[in-house]
Amino acid sequence: MKLDEVFCFEGETDPGDEMAVFAISSKALSVAGLLVNAYDVYADEQARKIVQHLKSVYKVLL
Repeated sequence: MKLDEVFCFEGETDPGDEMAVFAISSKALSVAGLLVNAYDVYADEQARKIVQHLKSVYKVLL
């Protein structure tokens, strides 16, 4: 799995509007896709685990 891009979006007034979009791909499997997840208490647990893996492998700072 490869991390291609990371985009972070913040709402102007509502902290609940914060999102991260990860563009990920796998050359071995010939697939590409997006992982979208909220921050903090709104984050999905499975997506949070994937994000933790991506952060540890690719040293992504969020």
